[in-house]
Amino acid sequence: KGLMLNIHPSLLPAFPGLDPQKRAIEHGVRLSGCTVHFVDEGTDTGPIILQRAVPVMESDTTEDLSARIQAEEHRILPYAVDLLTSDRLSITGRQVHVRPGTTSFPDEEARLSPHHFPVLLATSNEHKVEEIREILKGLPVRFLTLADFPDFTMPAEDADTFLGNAKIKARLWAIRSKCWVLADDSGLVVDGLNGRPGVHSSRYAPTDKERVSKLLKELEGVESAKRTARFVCSAVLRSPNGDLEFHTEGTLEGRIAGSPGGDHGFGYDPLFLPEGHGDARLAELGPEIKNRISHRARAFFAMREHLERLASGQLRVGA
Repeated sequence: KGLMLNIHPSLLPAFPGLDPQKRAIEHGVRLSGCTVHFVDEGTDTGPIILQRAVPVMESDTTEDLSARIQAEEHRILPYAVDLLTSDRLSITGRQVHVRPGTTSFPDEEARLSPHHFPVLLATSNEHKVEEIREILKGLPVRFLTLADFPDFTMPAEDADTFLGNAKIKARLWAIRSKCWVLADDSGLVVDGLNGRPGVHSSRYAPTDKERVSKLLKELEGVESAKRTARFVCSAVLRSPNGDLEFHTEGTLEGRIAGSPGGDHGFGYDPLFLPEGHGDARLAELGPEIKNRISHRARAFFAMREHLERLASGQLRVGA
């Protein structure tokens, strides 16, 4: 007892015993994976040490899913053995605790903490994914992205508020992925343009360069005092069945410069002069400052409390 490990190709306690990959597909689950657990007298019932989630594609055969799961098994089983042989594991009841210590698998330790809870980021914008991960670093959460669900498509964002669009994305992806989902919608509100581009910020023009050019053209002749603006971000954290949903918002006040500048950031960052930073554009401040003061940072900092409660088991996980 306490010295024998087993690895099982499902996210236990779901699908113990034989043919778990086949049963996962037959049940229509969107998320499967693998589990390393201590062996006890039952069938795949011992205390769980590590788990790794794997998406289930609509086109998957049993062989496809098995191969994807096996790749993750080859990562977490050596790491679990390392934890056991380093005397870093202890069991209280059914809970396995990992003591601090050194490891031969630092990358796996960072990515595969037994307490990392999977949450899907509902965005196809790689820049936004990078920002969110940096803003929320240190949380016991493993962020999935839409790259983990390549057969899914983005919904139409046709609400008239940022919160409304964030809710559309959170609801669709929670239903389809069966995961907790973190979604946001954000944009630039310019006072001199009666709030435009607003919820249409990402659809204002086809590319970032064209969006910047169009904004400057619309603001031609508008005096500096009337070029005040703000970035707004609404974030939504939703449970798989929608019984729990949390909303936060962040804003960054500033004004629109007369010309673009800076090599950092994306979107309208080269034109935005945030309050308290003189004539420096957001794209000139660098990611360290931006990820501390931005509208997105403020919305997601406010969301940290809910994510911490979720990862620690204080929130009931929707079925």
